[in-house]
Amino acid sequence: MRKNVIAILTASMIFASFLGIALLTKNSVAADPTNWYMTVSGVLNSDYYTLYPFEKNSLRIGISKFGELIDGNTKVGLEYAGVIDPFAAENVVPEFEWSQGWVINITYAYGGWYRNVWAFALYSDSWGAGSVGGDWKRAPAADSTSVLGGRKYGGWSADGSTIGYVETAPLQVLYNGPRLFVARSSTTIYEDTAKEFPLVRVDLTFVFEKVKKYVIVFKDIKRLDNRKFSSNFQVEFSNRGEWDLGLVSPPRSWAHFFDDQSTCYHEGWHTYYGGAHPAFYDVAQIISHDTPGYVGFAAFWPSLISKYVESTGYISRKTMLTTLETYTAKFSGNGTTKVFQITAPKPIEYPRGSGIWSDEPMVFVNGKLQAPVGTMPQWAVDYPYTWDNNTDTVTFAVAPPKGTDNIWFVYKRLVHQTDMSCEKASTPTPGVPYVIGEWDFELPNEPKTQFRAVTVYGVVNYHDAKDSDRPGDVVDWLDREVKYQLDEVFNPWDLVSAVHKETKRWVEFPPPDGTWSSKLLTNTPVVYRQLGEWYDYCSFAERVLVDGKLLTPTDARIWDGSKWVWWPSFPYTYYIKGNTIYFLKDADGRITTWDDTAWKVEKGKVVKVLYSTLPVTSGFQYPYTYKVIEKWNVTAGEPITVSLADISYYWPDDLGVGHSVYLDVSPVNVTVVQGGNWSIEWGGPLGSEDEYNFKVFMGETYSASVSDIAPATKIDLKNATATFDVGRFTKTVTAPTTETIHVDVLNHWISGRIRIEFTTYPNGSNKTSIYCEVRMGVYWYEHLNGRYEWTIVGRDAATVDSAGAALVTAAFKNKQVEIGLAGADMKETNIANAMPWVMSKFGTGNDKADYKDTLGRAALKDDWCTTWPIASSNMIGVGGPLANILAYYGNDFTPAFYGLPEYASTAWADTIIALSCWSQNTYASNETTGYAVVATYKDLNGTVLFLIWGHWGRDTYYATKWFHEEGIYELQKLPSCATAIILEIDYTVHEPAVSIVESLGTISELSPHPDP
Repeated sequence: MRKNVIAILTASMIFASFLGIALLTKNSVAADPTNWYMTVSGVLNSDYYTLYPFEKNSLRIGISKFGELIDGNTKVGLEYAGVIDPFAAENVVPEFEWSQGWVINITYAYGGWYRNVWAFALYSDSWGAGSVGGDWKRAPAADSTSVLGGRKYGGWSADGSTIGYVETAPLQVLYNGPRLFVARSSTTIYEDTAKEFPLVRVDLTFVFEKVKKYVIVFKDIKRLDNRKFSSNFQVEFSNRGEWDLGLVSPPRSWAHFFDDQSTCYHEGWHTYYGGAHPAFYDVAQIISHDTPGYVGFAAFWPSLISKYVESTGYISRKTMLTTLETYTAKFSGNGTTKVFQITAPKPIEYPRGSGIWSDEPMVFVNGKLQAPVGTMPQWAVDYPYTWDNNTDTVTFAVAPPKGTDNIWFVYKRLVHQTDMSCEKASTPTPGVPYVIGEWDFELPNEPKTQFRAVTVYGVVNYHDAKDSDRPGDVVDWLDREVKYQLDEVFNPWDLVSAVHKETKRWVEFPPPDGTWSSKLLTNTPVVYRQLGEWYDYCSFAERVLVDGKLLTPTDARIWDGSKWVWWPSFPYTYYIKGNTIYFLKDADGRITTWDDTAWKVEKGKVVKVLYSTLPVTSGFQYPYTYKVIEKWNVTAGEPITVSLADISYYWPDDLGVGHSVYLDVSPVNVTVVQGGNWSIEWGGPLGSEDEYNFKVFMGETYSASVSDIAPATKIDLKNATATFDVGRFTKTVTAPTTETIHVDVLNHWISGRIRIEFTTYPNGSNKTSIYCEVRMGVYWYEHLNGRYEWTIVGRDAATVDSAGAALVTAAFKNKQVEIGLAGADMKETNIANAMPWVMSKFGTGNDKADYKDTLGRAALKDDWCTTWPIASSNMIGVGGPLANILAYYGNDFTPAFYGLPEYASTAWADTIIALSCWSQNTYASNETTGYAVVATYKDLNGTVLFLIWGHWGRDTYYATKWFHEEGIYELQKLPSCATAIILEIDYTVHEPAVSIVESLGTISELSPHPDP
């Protein structure tokens, strides 16, 4: 069943007892056409991600053709785990309270006259019977009670004309693959009912990767009006909705808006943001109260101009249905006053395009738009003006407005409320949150003017979310799974990380013979994570399984009210220190001891350890030599020789690299200048030798010598002199037999130290005591290669893919990134050609169909021969989704992907789709021009995919050739967050020329795009 039956019945009885059973009856309104809606089910709960560190619960989303996240047929909104649905809380709140969608407000002038058009699609206007659904309706105001419905619009013009009209196209499913769903809602807002003058188009693209607990919505607002006498458009666009995150009524929660969360989608990823106005993201987190155990989130990119969360018990219906920021300050002329000041609310800056932000208002006199001095011909306006943003004043430059003139300053104000009023009361209480995120921007009267906004909606189980208003919480804290899900969107594994590839992945099966509680892992240094980081996206942390069940390290504990207990309560747990894994247990699975011999792994258990090494190390060493002597009855001018042993020292480091130094130290000559009773001391540098960025190949020894590292150094100590002399210096670095070492820094410095004490006794004798030391300091920083464990081509692919794979691996080898094994996607049945394969087989045969489950999903095997990891490893795939099942698997997760005809719309079939491009361009090869994709993705098991393929086999080859010759270097220059590029290959020249036509991230494209 869609909802938990017991929870529903309980909720229904409670709700009925308080509000009356009549409230639960469905509204008596005509049903909307069924093709206005669609429900899409996630598949995480049945998928093959055994290493994902959170609950494998699926999301199910409902969408409408108008762009709301609610399906009016199935009554599904954002349903999580088949239990809870904050947008369509059936049997918890009445349907007319389901409010979720978007609002737009456009202020502009045509022919100089003030005009305003607004519209909202919110599924319901929350008034009562008749409020739900319906087609677009004109209303005198958004909160009208005479015109009800979930989709309304209206408009007004100062010249008295009736304006405004809205029309929505049928919902367009663009792609519905095994793990990827893409659909588009497209609404056009017109100035007139004849649809002669379209103003803007609101395109909402729903991107749902079905194994994720979120849905991404691209919101592209595109200006269509380019009439000569039309002004710039001042636009407010917002997403909003009620979060009924509970199973009893009212479904109360705690809510908080987090400002300016870190993302790498900054400069170059949005045409309106950058420089002093970087594109962060904001996120509202909702923690359920009456049904504890769930967390909802709505993340907004780029940074919102205004954000607002309020309990439905406090918020007005007008606020729910209208935009927040546009404010009109009204004045009357008097024939003498030229200067008018805005006092409150204060104007705020917002983006006007091309990185320009301004708080300047639109100025109207008697409904006619005026212009700043010098920006338009003087005859075009009645009252040219200047704006002073320091004093918020408009000064009319030529003549003061007359006493009959009405003056309007239309500007934006800040609305910023990050907590509900009920949470900030003297006794904080939870409420039913209504969340609004709003962007303001200007659409200039220019071709291809567009603004992109992105919202990410999701629900997860509760883990460690905190709200400082909630009793017991002292900070506001994003739940760790919310952070994981959002980092995957806003801070993804990218191409720069993929080509630098620093880590290696390993698998070990320690034999459980019943005698050990700890085991030394073979490879070092192990990447292991402490509390929190084990759950992080892209942490490369270890994963340990016993009999196929994923364990959580001991650091992941919770307080049960009296003691710390391990979470969740599996019977085994572990921790890693250095390169040793320690297992712990007591009778009920709790952590009661932290020693290394708490228990022994039971005999017969299958223990599997997947871990990464980050082969980077650095350190200091301080080898030295010293001598202490005493000499009696030294006379002034008498030389004293202090003989020091040479420095000879060897040490291995954490990577198994051997280091040695040798320094020839000559005797230190000391001369006493005068007698008496005195002591003196000196210490200082004698010489140094530095070296940077060199390699020592596997099994070889690098050696370098300096015949005289420093000249003799004479030290004047007033009562004595000392001369230090160090001669030949030799250093060696010996690489492991199987690894090439990269020495980034190798610094040596030499210092001397001497203390002389001269003592004269009453009998006339004297004693000279000397402590003499020469010390060497060594600092080294070095690393081994990272590694891709696999290079995979399609078993049935053409030879061109194998040739391309050779070029790709050669490129990585040139960069000193190791390649582990090569193999095929599917098993080769001809024993004469047998080799490793990496994809799981579901069917009984050995065709491509047998490597897909009943939903069309492909999956990776666990490991090969128990010695090479597959799932959670690092993999290169060459050849496209038609030729290589590994690429077919990755096709649902990269922003440049192939439109497989069985899943794609007609427009997208058999093309390369630039999903996050602002225009969602598609590309297809022909005889003279080819296209190819280079993309990367890190899946829920932690598997890194690096995929390179062409639309045709020819394109694959030339893309790999480009990657080998220059592409691997070009990708290192890309900004962070670029996860895919599309290459264009010109075959009309003798040597095919390759260029990048799309640089894509998870939510946007990189300049010099966008190209709306």
